[in-house]
Amino acid sequence: MRVYLDIIKRLEEAGISYTLFYSRDGFETVEKASKYTGYPAENILKTMILKAGKKLIAYVVRGDQRVNLNFISGYLGLKVRLADAKSIKNELGIEIGGLSILHPNIMKIDRYMSRKCLEVSDVIVGGGDRLHLFKVSIKDLIELTKPIILDDV
Repeated sequence: MRVYLDIIKRLEEAGISYTLFYSRDGFETVEKASKYTGYPAENILKTMILKAGKKLIAYVVRGDQRVNLNFISGYLGLKVRLADAKSIKNELGIEIGGLSILHPNIMKIDRYMSRKCLEVSDVIVGGGDRLHLFKVSIKDLIELTKPIILDDV
């Protein structure tokens, strides 16, 4: 089963309203997602996979933000770095273009989100592969994924 179909099922079971976007050219960058959906970079959420000590964590930031690794390291009390593609594939079974806070495998690891993500009401998140995106409300996204919100700015 395709991951975006799993995500649709979970969204519908939770009663969450969504819009699904599809592009055969893919959404590898915030710029492509913004251009296709018509939403600015601050509404596009990036799910970054970080190596915190020996485990992987997910950190969600707006498309116009960079991940502050020093802040996250200080918060967790661990050395934190960006995870490499091989670790992500081996440990989570996800290709880089498929990263999404909604991905079932990411729901199994610790999830964090920048408070800046809460500044917009509707957000665009990855659909579990390079070809799909979802628009959902930030409120619904937080209720469904339950990330720890961090003041990283």
